[in-house]
Amino acid sequence: MEEKKADEFFTRPPQLTRWQGVKQFLWNPKSKEFLGRTAKSWFQITAFYIVLYAFLAGFFAAMLMIFYQTLDADQPRWQLDSSRIGNSPGMGYRPKHPSPDTLTIDFNKDDPKSYSDYIKNLEEFLEGYKMEDPNLTSCDYGFDSTEGKLCRFPPSENIPTECSNSYGFADGNPCIFLKLNKIFGWTPESYTIDELLNLPDMDDSLKNRIGNITDQKKREGNVWVSCEGEGEKDRENLKDTVLTYGVEESFGFPKYYYPYMNKAGYQAPFVVLQLVNLPKDTPVRLICRLWAKNIVHDRQRRLGMTILEIHSK
Repeated sequence: MEEKKADEFFTRPPQLTRWQGVKQFLWNPKSKEFLGRTAKSWFQITAFYIVLYAFLAGFFAAMLMIFYQTLDADQPRWQLDSSRIGNSPGMGYRPKHPSPDTLTIDFNKDDPKSYSDYIKNLEEFLEGYKMEDPNLTSCDYGFDSTEGKLCRFPPSENIPTECSNSYGFADGNPCIFLKLNKIFGWTPESYTIDELLNLPDMDDSLKNRIGNITDQKKREGNVWVSCEGEGEKDRENLKDTVLTYGVEESFGFPKYYYPYMNKAGYQAPFVVLQLVNLPKDTPVRLICRLWAKNIVHDRQRRLGMTILEIHSK
């Protein structure tokens, strides 16, 4: 009796083949459903997601607009001690090896192809110094950098003539361009001559070179740089190598180029290190340090220094 009543209210759906089931899912003519939904259902769910994503996009755009209001296009929000970069610059150098995974500057003076990429890298680096900018002015020691003017850095006056022939690579005496990393708002604090003479870690040869400078403004107006073999073995291998720095007394970074304020046309100073009489077929590692009161030396974080390897084949 109960089974009979159930049959009156329930009709078992017909058994469909797999292909018939797929066709019915795609379009069911009885219920007017496409992919399991009626036109009204598709309209409702489409409208829901349009409204949802429009709200999310508007919310994201509003948050982004508020965020950009807190930024300055000309300077970072966090500077010096309050930034992750800190207030002690590192040092970089040119040329770089064309492969980012290779740090060794290796070359053979008798094979121009071995150093052609280095020459290209240096020429690209120097292109930024060739542009004529009316906002640049010639500066000298005693110049007040707080006036907002930018100082011109003339490469011809700071690259020695010994580097004119393929930047020294063709002679086996490569020229390496050292430069400070840019830190917004950082101004070097130079040592006085008395403070320099009492620095225990500074090489005596550098102290002597600085002491021979007669102009006090120049003597106490630079961030100095010195290079030597990184380890005892490197220093032994470099015992016959002569390290020269730039032209005459230009073995430092004049402080009147600082602070760096992210102004268009800024030209960062560099020091040219030339290595004369490098050992053949012996890779050597050099450590170059910066010297100023507010520069710390940290090998792990590469603060106040750089380490480079050169291999003359």
